[in-house]
Amino acid sequence: MKKLSKTELANAAGVSEKTVQRWCRKHKNVLNRLFTPPKAKKLHPLAVRFLCNYYCIDLNNENPPKEKDDP
Repeated sequence: MKKLSKTELANAAGVSEKTVQRWCRKHKNVLNRLFTPPKAKKLHPLAVRFLCNYYCIDLNNENPPKEKDDP
C-alpha cells in the first residue's frame, strides 16, 4: 500500500470525495491510531488498507473490464 489522497481513494472506490470524508469521520478513532488525523489530505498506508478492507475496495484493479451486452 502507498499513501493516497482522499480523492484518489474515492476514484478507486467509485464514490464521491464527500463519501470518503464521511467514512473518515465515522472511523476517526481507528484512523487516528493509524497515523491519519481527520483533516489529513493524504491517508497513511495503514489507513488506506483499513478502509479498503472495511469497504471492500480493490486497488489492484482500478479499471475493471466493462461488461459486454448480450445479444
